[in-house]
Amino acid sequence: MAIREMGRAAVADSETEPDQTRDQVSDPRPELDDLQAMQGNWLFKRLPPWVMDTLTNDQKAAIHDAVTDPSWQRHVVNIRVSLPFFRQRFYITVVGGGEKRDAERRAAERHHYPLRTIANVFFVIGAATIFYAIALVALAFQATIFEF
Repeated sequence: MAIREMGRAAVADSETEPDQTRDQVSDPRPELDDLQAMQGNWLFKRLPPWVMDTLTNDQKAAIHDAVTDPSWQRHVVNIRVSLPFFRQRFYITVVGGGEKRDAERRAAERHHYPLRTIANVFFVIGAATIFYAIALVALAFQATIFEF
């Protein structure tokens, strides 16, 4: 006998008596109070209080489990660098590993985050310029050390 709350509408199971309220139904899961959920999960901090009040303990636990699932948070390659540039800071993140997204999600993200943008073009040109400048300095330095 359980009442599952979906959004603002409560849907009763067929075993639940029609006059039984939500307070009378015992919840088999241990209670996950709002403070514990908010401290352990950044998503709960971003939800408005009225949304947190409408969530059942099962829903809070399911959201917490989905967000804290380590299988999608770990990458084989995980490089995160923050660089100062004049008075601002910019970050570069490179992550890599096995592809876990399905084809539909990859197609949607391909349209939402296109590769060919003006910022990406300037970034590649800048990175290539820095790489070749370092290579030229290294070659010039090597030529002065190993003079035959």
